[in-house]
Amino acid sequence: ERYPSLESYYACKWELVKRTRAKVFLNSNGGELKDYARKFPSEKIEWTKPAPPAFRAARLLGKHNQDNLSLAATIADACGWGEAARTGLLEFRGLPHRMQNLGTRSGILFINDSKATTIESVSSALEGALESHAGDIHLLLGGKDKNLPWANLAFLREIPRAKPIFFGASAEKIVAQSGLKG
Repeated sequence: ERYPSLESYYACKWELVKRTRAKVFLNSNGGELKDYARKFPSEKIEWTKPAPPAFRAARLLGKHNQDNLSLAATIADACGWGEAARTGLLEFRGLPHRMQNLGTRSGILFINDSKATTIESVSSALEGALESHAGDIHLLLGGKDKNLPWANLAFLREIPRAKPIFFGASAEKIVAQSGLKG
């Protein structure tokens, strides 16, 4: 709700890149932001490599978090922080509301990813949940409508374990545009 549009959000992120004098490290698996950044080539940008196998043992859930750990490790290496930084990354539990692993109770894994504000972030969160849990995944989708391309959620029909639950002001619009049923 901080930005009037996704384009405005990316423009704000890119303004940080423009104002930075030193090297800027960007996630090579950064999805839409990566596509945006490629429109504005810069010699100060260094793209990360995929997460090394050691990061599969990290506490954070999901491939996208593995990629983020790889980015953080690249920055730590560039700063000369050494092996202690990598150990800290492997032990990092994550931030609240960002694929936050709340634990398992009665065989149910609870993940709080309420900061997922794009279709891509929902997709990444689901991928991480599917990798981490063998049972059904109940996705809470909705809240305030941000005019996202809800039709792009139609892929959820192909994932039998994904069980969407719609709520808030955008619930009816999500159902109508995605063709999903709750």
